[in-house]
Amino acid sequence: MAIAFTRSMRSLETDHHRRSVWGMLLLILFLGGWGLWGYLAKIRLYEVSELARIEVNEATFPIEALIEGRIVYTNLEVGKTVQPGDVLVELDAEVDRLRLETERKRFEALARQIDALRREISAQVKAQTSEQQVDPVTLAEARARHREAAEDAAYSQQEVTKLTVLHEGGYISELQLLRAQAELQKRKAGAEALDLEVHRLELSQQTRDNEKAVRLEQLNREVTRLQGEMTTASAGMETLLQDTEKYRVRASVAGKIGEVMPLQVGTIVHRGEKLGALVPAGDLKIIAFFPPAVALGRLKPGQTARMSMANFPWTQYGEVWAEISQISTEARDGMIRVECRVLPTSTFRIPLQHGMPGSLEIEVEQVTPLTLLLRSAGRNLAPLSTSPNSGMKTTRLTTPNGNVLVVEIARTPAEVQRGLMFRQSLLPDTGMLFVFPNEGPLPFWMKNTLIDLDIVFLDTERRVTGVAANIRRTVPGTPDNQIARANGQGRFALEIPAGKAREYGIEPGKTLGFEF
Repeated sequence: MAIAFTRSMRSLETDHHRRSVWGMLLLILFLGGWGLWGYLAKIRLYEVSELARIEVNEATFPIEALIEGRIVYTNLEVGKTVQPGDVLVELDAEVDRLRLETERKRFEALARQIDALRREISAQVKAQTSEQQVDPVTLAEARARHREAAEDAAYSQQEVTKLTVLHEGGYISELQLLRAQAELQKRKAGAEALDLEVHRLELSQQTRDNEKAVRLEQLNREVTRLQGEMTTASAGMETLLQDTEKYRVRASVAGKIGEVMPLQVGTIVHRGEKLGALVPAGDLKIIAFFPPAVALGRLKPGQTARMSMANFPWTQYGEVWAEISQISTEARDGMIRVECRVLPTSTFRIPLQHGMPGSLEIEVEQVTPLTLLLRSAGRNLAPLSTSPNSGMKTTRLTTPNGNVLVVEIARTPAEVQRGLMFRQSLLPDTGMLFVFPNEGPLPFWMKNTLIDLDIVFLDTERRVTGVAANIRRTVPGTPDNQIARANGQGRFALEIPAGKAREYGIEPGKTLGFEF
């Protein structure tokens, strides 16, 4: 029995050794296979932007009110095709219309006065022409009568001279001489009277000519004055017409209405207020925004991109294929703008329209699993970075329940204005602390803020004065009147992911600990 047991034990040891060897070989083969896969296999790396949308190649045109007023007519309908000059919105312009009507009536009255004056001038000219034709005849007749009287007087003078000689010789009586002298005086007086009549007619004609000239000059001056008033009235009418035109919002180009604010007749709008957007006809393109660290040096024109439309699952509706056409070289609001050309190979089953949002993914490189593993290890060993704004200082903030947050400090006007715009996420236990010079009202406007947030307002003593919880995110292109707002009071404001204020035990009256 002992010999059999020994043989059994040796047989078991041999079998165990063989299994161990095979196990090691299998483990070596498995690890070798993993190693070869990690060294030789290729993994495609994609960069994804949730800030993508369809736009037309031509820039959209805002529909804005040119003046403050009350809407009396609106023709704004999303998708409606319009032509240049079409009236989209009309405001109440009754006051300016009354002023324009008054100015128009004044213009017409001036025109009638000028017409009457011109008729009078024409009559005066005709009368003067007629007088100029009649007066010379009358004057010639008077001069002829004067010459005749003068000749009769001269003849009487000769006769008196002869009779005087005869009277001195005693041939005629003195009575005959006296009669001849009396006739001479009579004829001289008649000649003098006719001479005065000629002078009177000449003076009268000259006076009438002068008076008519003065009257014509007065009439012409009055016409000139009224013409000046007409010019002023015409300019006033033109100005009022332009002012009245400001009450009509017209389409600047041909296209479709792509966006409409909630408007109705009777709504009061202010100057410069956006009423909608006009999308001109043109080819479509894709606009997306990426962080500079992702876009610069990694995205290049010609790379293929794929866009999944929001609310249209790609498994059911297909995808939009595109090609990068242009990449901006400067960051704006912390993001790089990337433009893509839509390819005809797209499988999206619904017609694309301006403004449709979605997510865009672009293949940036192919790496081995080993390279990807080393990169991940490097990121984990690298210092914590909460945002692409590496130039911003950070501080540690202690919450009422003892959590310690690493928060960025925004204190310059540019940092405060930029805030968390275009950030797509926040790392755990991070946020942004806004520091203001003095305590007072703190209005926040969440334009281009892509994260749902809680905003905590604190006074100078770091005591919580209010909490604005669960402020909804916005995306680029959201109408201004639909962007979330939050108002508080204090000197500091803390932005953290939505729901974290309650988790950290932050509520009015509690104090937070931090230095800046």
